[in-house]
Amino acid sequence: MKWMVFPALFVVASSVLGCEEGLQLGATSQGTLAYQAHPNAPSAMELAAKPCKYGDVARCIEQCQAGDPKACNSMGVQFEYGHSTSPDSTIASGFYARACDANYAQGCTNLAWLYSLGRGVPHDTQQAMLLFTRAFDASRLACRRGDGHGCLMAGEFMLRGDITPKDEDGAVAMFKLACDQGDPQGCEYVETLR
Repeated sequence: MKWMVFPALFVVASSVLGCEEGLQLGATSQGTLAYQAHPNAPSAMELAAKPCKYGDVARCIEQCQAGDPKACNSMGVQFEYGHSTSPDSTIASGFYARACDANYAQGCTNLAWLYSLGRGVPHDTQQAMLLFTRAFDASRLACRRGDGHGCLMAGEFMLRGDITPKDEDGAVAMFKLACDQGDPQGCEYVETLR
């Protein structure tokens, strides 16, 4: 999943460059989306509901400690990449481990990457493979529960052949489930692989 961030940033950056009058981000069925230089600040309710999204580290940690694996994973990302904090892969690994222990697939995947790279934890390819396998299993379980992102992650594992032998047909089936759950990236994969 981490490798997909850079192409997305390139698309955004290239769509913004070269605009002189006003920034336009792309065509929709109702016209062109205009870029807001200063979007409206989130409401107090929005901030309270999604502290991790808005960089409220203390409240995000509280949510993690209260058992929210998404908040734990979010804190791991913030510490790994230095968003709102100083980068620290060792602390990130602890948050990812907490998310993984709660069977949150992204947490397992992120922790597996740290082990495979030896960042903040010892370089251990066997541990990384165990965690990638756990992420795959958690993704399939999340998919069965109706989580489109879980379907997408499971399909990506199957397409690459990381955990199981490469299975393009199985991957397409997972991407179709992701698409049916409303994940647009799943739909894109289905169209590309047909």
